Amino acid sequence: MDSVVVLAGVAVRVRCEDPMAAELIGSRFRSLESDPTRTPDMVVEIRGPGCDPGWPLQPEGKGRPVYDAPGAEIEYFDDSDQLFVDFEGSARMLCVLGEGLVEIAITGDGLGDRVLATHPLVTVALVETMKRFGRFPLHAAALALNGKGVLVPGASGSGKSTTSVTLLRAGFDFLSDDTVFLTRPADDLWVEGFPDEVDVTEHTVARIPELYHLADAPLLPGRDKHGFRIEDVFGVAPLPGCRPEFLIAPQVVPGPASELEPLAPSEAFMGLIPNVLMTDPSASQAHLDMLAELVESVPCLRFRVGSDLDGVAACVADLVS
Repeated sequence: MDSVVVLAGVAVRVRCEDPMAAELIGSRFRSLESDPTRTPDMVVEIRGPGCDPGWPLQPEGKGRPVYDAPGAEIEYFDDSDQLFVDFEGSARMLCVLGEGLVEIAITGDGLGDRVLATHPLVTVALVETMKRFGRFPLHAAALALNGKGVLVPGASGSGKSTTSVTLLRAGFDFLSDDTVFLTRPADDLWVEGFPDEVDVTEHTVARIPELYHLADAPLLPGRDKHGFRIEDVFGVAPLPGCRPEFLIAPQVVPGPASELEPLAPSEAFMGLIPNVLMTDPSASQAHLDMLAELVESVPCLRFRVGSDLDGVAACVADLVS
């Protein structure tokens, strides 16, 4: 695999020789615009399996942890503006952030090692490097109705994926299930989608008729959710971007009824910042400023998500309308 895809206006060249890893990464990028003639802004090179455990080289000097991942720490090196992670025996990664260069080694030889490299490591590389191009990541689903964007942030178990799939079934346009990028192309906030695979729990699979077929599908090693593409299941193409109009923070509650209630911008902001990696001070501050601008410029609401899926969709549709 050697191709150039365009994510949020940034051209990313992806090189990967291993067929299995290429299939995994290709599934994630399938809906992105492809332009092989475009000069890349960012390069992602994936080597292995069985890659030399000394590649890529760890940066010189002392790094500082910016995120604790199971089995490893993500370290940032201030002097060289580099991000490094080593899952010993499985995979390692170096991001030279200012140059848009990402090097990922699959040092193990199992499917789980490939999944680790092509999913969490590639995600970390993308969200951090994209900051340098003025694309600031937000851990949220994004959908739109009649051009009005709805952002649905939330950690695992909050009801984010169930809400996004429910809105998709109800006729909302889909941008992303997990990660979007905030930009300001003309002095106005804009949301760029990352139409990755949608990851859902077995609980969500059991509630959505279109997903019943996933119940018997095996999970990829190291993954606790089922992945699918909306084009395959719902026959719709992702919307590239939209203007954000509402932010709704989901919380699953007992009972069938769903309810929206006001959420203070300060509380909404506190819910968004845990996923900001504190790397380069100026890039991190710009990221925080963008999130603060978002919660101050759109209505923020707590969305208490009940078990009646029709009610979930109606509640959000009434809000947007």
